[in-house]
Amino acid sequence: GLLNDVIQKTDQLFLAISTLRMMNAELGGETVHQKAYHMLEKAIPAMDAVRTAADELEKVLPDSLLDMPTYREMLFVK
Repeated sequence: GLLNDVIQKTDQLFLAISTLRMMNAELGGETVHQKAYHMLEKAIPAMDAVRTAADELEKVLPDSLLDMPTYREMLFVK
C-alpha cells in the first residue's frame, strides 16, 4: 500500500543522500584533474540517484502533504 511505498522510497532517498554526502566528503585526489574525474564518475551519479529517489517519492505522496511545489509544478507554472 501507500505506507509501504513511502517507507521504501524514503529509505532509497536516505541511502542516496548518504552516498552523495560520502562522495562530497571525498576530495577525489590531489590534482584538479583527479578531482574533476571524481566529480564526473562519483559525485554526479550520486546526485542523479538523489534526484531519481526524490522524484519517485514525490510521485507517491499526495500533493496536500508537500509543503513545497512539486518538480512538475515548478516546470509547468501556469
